[in-house]
Amino acid sequence: MSTRVPDQPNAGPTGELDVVSAPNAREALNAAVFAHDRVHVDCGGLTFCDCTGLSALLAAALMLSAGSAGNTRA
Repeated sequence: MSTRVPDQPNAGPTGELDVVSAPNAREALNAAVFAHDRVHVDCGGLTFCDCTGLSALLAAALMLSAGSAGNTRA
């Protein structure tokens, strides 16, 4: 089941998020983080996520919580 949040950028990785696909996911998440102060990530479509995929998700979350995107958070 996929969820979308209105008025927020939504990301929904599908299939496997692993050592092969994580670099592209990290790049897409970083772009979303730098452009917005909130990003909704729906991982319901993932069938597998290894530590590299988790690292990409965690890096985006840490950038948002640290304010590295250059945006202020409410």
